[in-house]
Amino acid sequence: MQNYPSWLRVLCAPAIDLFRPRLAAKCLAAASRPAFVAIFLLSLLAYAVVLICLILWDSTVTQIWVPAQSTATSTAPTTTWAGDWEVRERTIGEVWRDWRASAFKGWIGTAEITLALVLILGPILVLLLGWLNLPLVHGTGSVWRSYKRSLRAGTAFLWPLTVLTVACGTVLILAVHAGFRGFSGRPLWLVSISSATCVLALWLRRAVRAVASGEPEQTLPPRCEGCGYNLTHQPAEGRCSECGLALDDSLVAWRSRLGSAWARQKSVSSWVRTVCDVLFRPRAFYRAIKLRTPPAAAEAFAAWNYVLLPLGALLWTVVLFVLALLKESGPKWYWIISELPWIAWNAVYICAMILFGLCWCWLGQRVLAALVVSWWLARQPLPDFRWAVKVMAYETAYLWTFLFYWGALRASFVLDEMWISKLLGIRYVTVLGSMPVEFAVFLFGTLGLVVIWLWRYRIAHRAIRWSNF
Repeated sequence: MQNYPSWLRVLCAPAIDLFRPRLAAKCLAAASRPAFVAIFLLSLLAYAVVLICLILWDSTVTQIWVPAQSTATSTAPTTTWAGDWEVRERTIGEVWRDWRASAFKGWIGTAEITLALVLILGPILVLLLGWLNLPLVHGTGSVWRSYKRSLRAGTAFLWPLTVLTVACGTVLILAVHAGFRGFSGRPLWLVSISSATCVLALWLRRAVRAVASGEPEQTLPPRCEGCGYNLTHQPAEGRCSECGLALDDSLVAWRSRLGSAWARQKSVSSWVRTVCDVLFRPRAFYRAIKLRTPPAAAEAFAAWNYVLLPLGALLWTVVLFVLALLKESGPKWYWIISELPWIAWNAVYICAMILFGLCWCWLGQRVLAALVVSWWLARQPLPDFRWAVKVMAYETAYLWTFLFYWGALRASFVLDEMWISKLLGIRYVTVLGSMPVEFAVFLFGTLGLVVIWLWRYRIAHRAIRWSNF
């Protein structure tokens, strides 16, 4: 008989395990179904209450248009647009009374709509998170059992999301209210939201890894790594009887799978060599990595990519700034010195946008990997799906191609903003509506890189599906 955590332990988990994602995920994964449903509904309700309170607070300060007052002595004709914006302050009680007054038949107002949206979209978000993290959880056995563990870890994600929504919502509302009085707080709330997104991604990662498959690897018969032929009974001629590949190439680790340069020795040169091998020699790289080993080295490689990618983007932004200065009839160093506060303020904004870009790259990679692994699950091509985690980790190196492509385009636009239009002789293209040529090149170039990425996963699958090591 399964031992479930007590109801009190499960209901107190949002407070007890808020800063312990591993324990939070394990608690929900082991909870009984009624206890899990209860904490899930309470988590959604808490998030809805937080959103309603933040919206109430945000509505206490607004801007209204005040038409200009005409005077009896004025001979100038009045116009409907004459006037000015005026800041209006209200108490929370006044805002609430306005909500109730504008509610449909006194029942459905802003608060009720917010609650309904959270109760509808919250389960959809958790279902998507369960699917997104399934590749990190599933190893062997029942896919449905793995999905349930991933789903419960995604439910625990609602707790830090609620706390960070309070923090970021406070910063955003203060920035908006200050903006009504002439102070721009956009960089501050952009930094807070982008930083919170990174924290949430790390929290979710730790929670999901805590409920990952712990089943021991299956004992599999040796196979030919060229065609998958069962080599339990080895041909006397020393070659696969199906494809002719030498048996040593499949059965001797030092000949077939030495492991990546990064896994053998962690250094700057091995990281660079591994990135180059992943990008330019994907088939040879995945034919050489060891799959039946812990994923720590591959995950460390991915972590370094996620650290160095924003640093590379920041460095390239500085280079573009210098190019823009050189373009304007030589560098204006005196202007830089005089405008240091403005430059520093915008540097904060740029750093926040780079963090946003990193979060979107992470999300894009995870969605693409989830789609690929879902296809693999449907066709059952891998003996152990923990091997796919290593492929996902090493494929973070491919994100550098997006950085180089976007960086090269941005640099060319700094030197000549309309060079593509001038080269093609047109300003707009009529694909998916009317869009500027420069944006079309950016969009379809990015989609082309995504298609190549899908093809790379196919190469990786063919290289790892019959691994013996």
